[in-house]
Amino acid sequence: MVARGNVLERALVSFVPQQKGERRSSLGGAFPFLQSFGISGSGSVSQHNALTLPAFYNGIEQITNDLAKLPKSVYKKVEGGREKLGNHPVTYLINDEPSADMTAFMFWKMMIQAAILCGNGIAIIKRNKNTGRLQELEFVHPDDIRDIRKNDGKLFYILKQGNFFSSEIIHIPGFSFNGITGKGIITHAATVLNIGLLAQTFSEDSFTDRGLNHLALETDAPISREKKIEIENSVNAKLNSGGKNKTVVFDAGMKYKPITISAQEAQLIEQGKFSVTDIARFLNISVHKLKVVEGMNYASLNMMNIEHVSDSIQPWCIKTQQECNRKLLLPSEKTTHYIKFNDSILLRADFATKAQYYAVMIYTGAMTRNEIRALEEMNALDGLDEPLTAANMQLMSQVEELLKQMKQNEPAK
Repeated sequence: MVARGNVLERALVSFVPQQKGERRSSLGGAFPFLQSFGISGSGSVSQHNALTLPAFYNGIEQITNDLAKLPKSVYKKVEGGREKLGNHPVTYLINDEPSADMTAFMFWKMMIQAAILCGNGIAIIKRNKNTGRLQELEFVHPDDIRDIRKNDGKLFYILKQGNFFSSEIIHIPGFSFNGITGKGIITHAATVLNIGLLAQTFSEDSFTDRGLNHLALETDAPISREKKIEIENSVNAKLNSGGKNKTVVFDAGMKYKPITISAQEAQLIEQGKFSVTDIARFLNISVHKLKVVEGMNYASLNMMNIEHVSDSIQPWCIKTQQECNRKLLLPSEKTTHYIKFNDSILLRADFATKAQYYAVMIYTGAMTRNEIRALEEMNALDGLDEPLTAANMQLMSQVEELLKQMKQNEPAK
């Protein structure tokens, strides 16, 4: 432990801890018609107010929940296949209880959530000081990350909890320019998210004010400046008064004319569809996962579910599996063991489709009947470990051997 401290002290001697604030970005001059209604484009986007957008919140929930619910285990390579090691200490940590503070589901959900929103999902690997046995995976809140730096070819993590070597950290980065540290999605998606927030604010204000917050009074009769101010103050006082019923009586000849954007623009803003597609692109998730299913049928939705697993979930799975293989397995296990997140459960279809799939796998000999039962969490039965072979699907050598035996068994003439 002394040597460890000396190495870290020399490597980090010039480090000055600094709290990193939330990344923010301004909308600038986009959607000037919103600014004319008192909605400023200079507002900032953070991970907190971005999550008030339904599409963005739902997208984060979809990705993090899908990865968190995957069964996770350590496997050992054996002759002719692999063996699932349910009693391996790493299996228990990654699939059941990483720490006393949270379940495995919540741990992996928080890790991927931090990686997407803040750029880096980090956990401390805690081992027994005497045996080196894994004991706990402690999730690190993004606010507790001070710095990640490289010195003399070695990577160090400076956290609120202390300073750590790379080997003591599980690190899942988000989008990265250097392959080491990640950037939160808010950094790149701020403009789109800000537009969505402004549209949401506009819809809320319009609903609250019943669309009467901006209007003009027209008349053909000349009105003095003093009279204009008197009428303006009177109308504003009436419209801003409490109560549900607000009746304004205008002088003869005056006409009420609302100032608002067009019906097409209002519908665009209120529905928020202009930002849902862009949010889906930033999160690399299909729009149907954000509950936009217009024009889709069962077949297309089924295909999109497959694309969701391959395009949205598998990259996070592979990134996380490889990091766990590097950091959690013993050096002696790395060539014979591996960690697998079973994403096949996300592709489980309806009963009819599933039955058809199982039948094909059984009758082609690709799976045994007990393997099918295991997928359905059913106990194995005697006599069902032998793969079936269709009688009309044999190798040519088998056919020739059968013909040869039949010829030998023919009675002599």
